[in-house]
Amino acid sequence: MKFFTKEWLSGERDDEEPYAADSKYQAHLNTIRDSFSTVLKTLYSYRLHDGLVKTVNRRIPENELFVTLVIGDLQVGYQRLDLTYRNAKLTQSDLEMLVRASRTEKIEILEDEWDFCQISKNLPID
Repeated sequence: MKFFTKEWLSGERDDEEPYAADSKYQAHLNTIRDSFSTVLKTLYSYRLHDGLVKTVNRRIPENELFVTLVIGDLQVGYQRLDLTYRNAKLTQSDLEMLVRASRTEKIEILEDEWDFCQISKNLPID
Protein backbone atom coordinates (compact mmCIF):
# COMPACT_ATOMS: atom_id res chain seq x y z
CA MET A 1 0.00 0.00 0.00
CA LYS A 2 1.19 3.47 -0.79
CA PHE A 3 -0.40 5.56 1.98
CA PHE A 4 -1.37 3.15 4.76
CA THR A 5 1.85 1.17 4.98
CA LYS A 6 2.76 -1.63 7.39
CA GLU A 7 4.72 0.94 9.40
CA TRP A 8 1.70 3.23 9.54
CA LEU A 9 -0.55 0.37 10.68
CA SER A 10 1.92 -0.79 13.34
CA GLY A 11 2.27 2.70 14.83
CA GLU A 12 5.90 3.20 13.79
CA ARG A 13 5.43 6.88 12.94
CA ASP A 14 5.55 10.41 14.31
CA ASP A 15 2.48 11.84 16.07
CA GLU A 16 1.53 13.95 13.02
CA GLU A 17 2.09 11.21 10.46
CA PRO A 18 -1.27 9.41 10.76
CA TYR A 19 -3.04 12.62 9.86
CA ALA A 20 -0.58 13.35 7.05
CA ALA A 21 -1.15 9.90 5.50
CA ASP A 22 -4.91 10.33 5.65
CA SER A 23 -4.88 13.84 4.16
CA LYS A 24 -2.48 12.76 1.38
CA TYR A 25 -4.70 9.78 0.62
CA GLN A 26 -7.86 11.93 0.55
CA ALA A 27 -6.15 14.35 -1.85
CA HIS A 28 -5.15 11.40 -4.05
CA LEU A 29 -8.72 10.03 -3.98
CA ASN A 30 -10.04 13.41 -5.10
CA THR A 31 -7.90 13.14 -8.24
CA ILE A 32 -9.07 9.63 -9.22
CA ARG A 33 -12.63 9.24 -7.87
CA ASP A 34 -14.30 10.76 -10.95
CA SER A 35 -12.62 8.09 -13.08
CA PHE A 36 -14.24 5.21 -11.17
CA SER A 37 -16.56 3.01 -13.19
CA THR A 38 -20.08 2.40 -11.88
CA VAL A 39 -18.92 -0.90 -10.37
CA LEU A 40 -15.97 0.74 -8.60
CA LYS A 41 -18.19 3.55 -7.30
CA THR A 42 -20.53 0.93 -5.82
CA LEU A 43 -17.67 -1.02 -4.24
CA TYR A 44 -16.12 2.21 -2.94
CA SER A 45 -19.37 2.96 -1.09
CA TYR A 46 -18.73 -0.04 1.18
CA ARG A 47 -16.39 0.38 4.13
CA LEU A 48 -14.01 -2.59 3.93
CA HIS A 49 -11.89 -1.58 6.95
CA ASP A 50 -11.98 -4.36 9.58
CA GLY A 51 -13.87 -6.62 7.17
CA LEU A 52 -13.32 -10.36 7.51
CA VAL A 53 -12.59 -12.72 4.62
CA LYS A 54 -14.91 -15.68 5.10
CA THR A 55 -14.43 -17.74 1.93
CA VAL A 56 -12.17 -17.81 -1.10
CA ASN A 57 -12.89 -20.01 -4.12
CA ARG A 58 -11.58 -20.17 -7.65
CA ARG A 59 -13.12 -21.36 -10.89
CA ILE A 60 -10.05 -22.33 -12.90
CA PRO A 61 -11.25 -22.58 -16.53
CA GLU A 62 -12.94 -19.18 -16.28
CA ASN A 63 -10.03 -17.74 -14.24
CA GLU A 64 -12.46 -16.28 -11.69
CA LEU A 65 -11.86 -15.73 -8.00
CA PHE A 66 -14.78 -15.52 -5.57
CA VAL A 67 -14.31 -13.83 -2.19
CA THR A 68 -16.96 -13.48 0.50
CA LEU A 69 -16.44 -10.77 3.12
CA VAL A 70 -18.31 -9.81 6.26
CA ILE A 71 -18.13 -6.03 6.66
CA GLY A 72 -19.58 -3.47 9.04
CA ASP A 73 -19.52 -2.76 12.76
CA LEU A 74 -21.78 -2.62 15.79
CA GLN A 75 -22.96 0.91 14.90
CA VAL A 76 -24.14 0.20 11.33
CA GLY A 77 -24.56 -3.56 11.51
CA TYR A 78 -22.88 -6.31 9.53
CA GLN A 79 -23.46 -7.50 6.00
CA ARG A 80 -22.10 -10.05 3.57
CA LEU A 81 -20.30 -8.81 0.47
CA ASP A 82 -19.63 -11.25 -2.37
CA LEU A 83 -16.90 -10.22 -4.82
CA THR A 84 -16.06 -11.84 -8.14
CA TYR A 85 -12.72 -11.13 -9.78
CA ARG A 86 -12.54 -12.01 -13.46
CA ASN A 87 -9.17 -12.68 -15.09
CA ALA A 88 -7.69 -12.96 -11.60
CA LYS A 89 -3.95 -13.37 -11.68
CA LEU A 90 -2.78 -15.28 -8.62
CA THR A 91 0.07 -17.65 -8.17
CA GLN A 92 -0.91 -21.12 -7.00
CA SER A 93 0.85 -20.52 -3.66
CA ASP A 94 -1.06 -17.23 -3.15
CA LEU A 95 -4.35 -18.95 -3.87
CA GLU A 96 -3.55 -21.89 -1.58
CA MET A 97 -2.62 -19.47 1.22
CA LEU A 98 -5.86 -17.50 0.82
CA VAL A 99 -8.05 -20.60 0.72
CA ARG A 100 -6.25 -22.21 3.68
CA ALA A 101 -6.32 -19.02 5.72
CA SER A 102 -9.99 -18.35 5.01
CA ARG A 103 -10.82 -21.84 6.31
CA THR A 104 -8.54 -21.98 9.33
CA GLU A 105 -7.56 -18.45 10.32
CA LYS A 106 -9.10 -15.04 10.62
CA ILE A 107 -8.17 -12.79 7.67
CA GLU A 108 -8.98 -9.19 8.49
CA ILE A 109 -8.83 -6.23 6.11
CA LEU A 110 -6.89 -3.72 8.19
CA GLU A 111 -7.29 -0.80 5.81
CA ASP A 112 -8.51 -0.23 2.27
CA GLU A 113 -6.75 1.97 -0.24
CA TRP A 114 -7.84 2.83 -3.76
CA ASP A 115 -5.58 3.51 -6.72
CA PHE A 116 -5.29 2.85 -10.45
CA CYS A 117 -2.53 1.06 -12.20
CA GLN A 118 -1.92 1.40 -15.87
CA ILE A 119 -0.46 -1.48 -17.82
CA SER A 120 1.12 -0.91 -21.17
CA LYS A 121 1.27 -3.82 -23.60
CA ASN A 122 4.05 -2.09 -25.54
CA LEU A 123 6.75 -2.06 -22.89
CA PRO A 124 10.28 -2.28 -24.30
CA ILE A 125 12.25 -5.33 -23.22
CA ASP A 126 15.82 -4.58 -22.17
